[in-house]
Amino acid sequence: MLRSGGNQFHGVVFDNYLNDGLVAGRSKATRSSRRSTRKNYGGFLSGPIWKDHLFFAVSYEKYTTVDQGQFGVAGSGAPNIFSNNLSQATIDSVVNTLKTTYGSKFDAGGILGSTPVLDKKYSAKIDWNIMEGQRASFTYRYAKSSNVLHPNISATQVQLSSQDYSRIDVDKAATFELNSNWTDRFSTRFKVTKRSYADQQLPPSGQNFSDVRVCTAPTSDATPLACPAIFDQIFFGPTSSATPMR
Repeated sequence: MLRSGGNQFHGVVFDNYLNDGLVAGRSKATRSSRRSTRKNYGGFLSGPIWKDHLFFAVSYEKYTTVDQGQFGVAGSGAPNIFSNNLSQATIDSVVNTLKTTYGSKFDAGGILGSTPVLDKKYSAKIDWNIMEGQRASFTYRYAKSSNVLHPNISATQVQLSSQDYSRIDVDKAATFELNSNWTDRFSTRFKVTKRSYADQQLPPSGQNFSDVRVCTAPTSDATPLACPAIFDQIFFGPTSSATPMR
């Protein structure tokens, strides 16, 4: 909650930073190629607009980092490795078949080692001492967060980046409050808030392509419209998990 301003100016600025040089790159005999970056900064400022009558307060904060991928091919440095059947050569073969055999211009993508994460918020408040016993305030708050989700990735399932989808949440709120002291025993408070919330889930590759699932089963063991559990799969193209903003 944003505190009210007063007759004196007050301000705070902060900054936190983390990069690869501040994180160990080796765990026992295993060296990781995963990158780690984290930034968090912001500030607060309050003070008078009209001394004893009108005051302001504002705040801002932004946090950015990367979400490390949990699966990768052998040699990628990922915490978990796909099964032996899901090598980089196998993935490249599927992508090349899409382009050459089927003549598709769709970019199936690759396996991302990390994806961005964002959290940003700011707020502003105006306080007004209208007259003796009459005080009003108006507050506006904005918050936005985003990250990338990978719905179909596991040790036996490769999900290429075209099936990732970004989730973006935007929350806005505006509040007006009026406090009135009519007598020593009678006071009133009027408060109204308007809030809007949007949840957007869209694949970076857009929605103009199908959800494609490739089974690694040989032709002799292939089952139409199904992939036996003993075989691995490669996924690409926008998934039905992605929905428009609401």
